[in-house]
Amino acid sequence: MVKEFTYTSSKGTKDRKVFVMKENDHYLEGLDLNLLSPDDADFIVNTYKDFKPATGYDEKVLLENYNPAWNKAYRQFAKCKIHS
Repeated sequence: MVKEFTYTSSKGTKDRKVFVMKENDHYLEGLDLNLLSPDDADFIVNTYKDFKPATGYDEKVLLENYNPAWNKAYRQFAKCKIHS
């Protein structure tokens, strides 16, 4: 699942496009596609289009063909700072 939103942090306000890997009532976590190459972002969106985010805090997410280089784009976002 990909979500697009505006996020406000201590570093300012930015538009985000995130492939969501985990989500609960307070946070969402995933890969900020804006921080990856266009080829990697397209690969993620197309390959994992049917992926359902984990909802448990300790639940591990395993994606087939996951590239560890993508970890640089992994972020956690507080829902209270997300603006549609």
